[in-house]
Amino acid sequence: MTYPFDLPDRRRVRLDYPLGWFSFRHIPVVAEQVQTDTFLACSLLADVLNRMADNFVRPYLIEQLQALLEHRLITGYYPHLTLASNQRFASKGGYVVHFRDPGGTVLVAEGDWIVP
Repeated sequence: MTYPFDLPDRRRVRLDYPLGWFSFRHIPVVAEQVQTDTFLACSLLADVLNRMADNFVRPYLIEQLQALLEHRLITGYYPHLTLASNQRFASKGGYVVHFRDPGGTVLVAEGDWIVP
């Protein structure tokens, strides 16, 4: 099956900061992916707004977001995030995976991250 996220054992480092942030502020983690995606989106927007220096126009915001996203280390569930002109998805690609055991929950990748 296809899996559009990084494998669980590989994404742990990128999730440490948001999960630590939730813990420090006593925010219960009830939907880890939703909460970390929301944290990522809000922190990206905050970083971009700080860089805009009172020049709040949409094309400049998108341009700054594109530049910032390429160098971002905290990307949550996604190993590769990039945006370019007229692109609507920041994460492209995924793994082909299977379960290690017939009734199990441990995913095993068939190969490397692939982008169609």
